[in-house]
Amino acid sequence: MKWQIIILILAMSSIVESLRECSGVMKPSEIPCSIISPYQMADDCATYTIQTFNSNTTLLDTRSMGLYGGSGRCNITFNYTSQDSYLMNWSSGDSSKIIVQGEDDMASLSVTIFIGAITLALFYIGIKHDFSKNAVANLIIKRCMILFGMFLVSLDNVIILTMADNAGLGVSRELFRFLWGVNWTIYLFMFFLALTTILNVLKLWEVMATEKRMGRRDELY
Repeated sequence: MKWQIIILILAMSSIVESLRECSGVMKPSEIPCSIISPYQMADDCATYTIQTFNSNTTLLDTRSMGLYGGSGRCNITFNYTSQDSYLMNWSSGDSSKIIVQGEDDMASLSVTIFIGAITLALFYIGIKHDFSKNAVANLIIKRCMILFGMFLVSLDNVIILTMADNAGLGVSRELFRFLWGVNWTIYLFMFFLALTTILNVLKLWEVMATEKRMGRRDELY
């Protein structure tokens, strides 16, 4: 019985969510939403269409309306999330307008600063801090820290790209190119770092073997 109640509540929540009606000003997180006719249409809803234009008067799409529940009213789903002003011309002679504004990015900015601080800390620790008296283990751990920091650099760029897209700044294409360049730079540096790590480990093993033969290995490592 408890499970049935929980399922019923979830079903009712999903229905309420699906019936969210668009308002004059929306945020990307509130979209998609329903554009609903203010009155009952005289004919079948499928005979009515809505043309959607952006602020540059560019026609984005033309869609047929569907029946909104059993009310006799008609609706379509609005799903444009880029920051802009959208005008809908109805074949019935009506019109509506929706302005999509950017989200409040303070939370995203806080996450970016937090991850950026972790990234800098990993690079600093990987360069300045020693983790082990064993030279080989210390080198490998330090390089792993730097590699993890490089992965976080890519994550930082993804967060910034998402923030710019949600805010509708119109620079997503440029940021995608920048992210592509950053990722390839990371891949090349990772290959260089792995290669130099192998060479450095081989040199350290040679030095450790030499020191062992001289009886100084326990003192130095």
